[in-house]
Amino acid sequence: MTHSGNILLGLNFRRIAAFLIDHFISSCLAMIPIVVMFNPILDNANYMFSIIPVTICIAFFSYLFKDILGGRSIGKRLVGLSVKTNDSYQTPRNKSLLLRNLFTFLWAFELLVLVISKDQQKFGDRIAKTIIFYSGNKRNRL
Repeated sequence: MTHSGNILLGLNFRRIAAFLIDHFISSCLAMIPIVVMFNPILDNANYMFSIIPVTICIAFFSYLFKDILGGRSIGKRLVGLSVKTNDSYQTPRNKSLLLRNLFTFLWAFELLVLVISKDQQKFGDRIAKTIIFYSGNKRNRL
């Protein structure tokens, strides 16, 4: 798939903005158990070490399942992006979306692949055979 340089630059900016929005949301969700644990009203000293795995699981699953609703995370909806299949330009199956998002944890590598590749696909997109589309449809953002 070929695009002009300006379109790709704008798409990359939107992708990074969507990632940052999704990262903020996932971080806030993961902080909920920590905030509850440090509530001075509750006696949670005995649970300090058990809360860390819970926090990690919340962060992991929020990243993994972020695109499950129609191929669009909250960040993607806000910037007008959606995930589509390479071949038919349809919303991918949940299995493909999960596979694509498994590599989000390697975000530095994903960003490097995204920036240097000609077709502007991150590594997870290549493995799951997906692409990012800019819909620009404000009606269906959220």
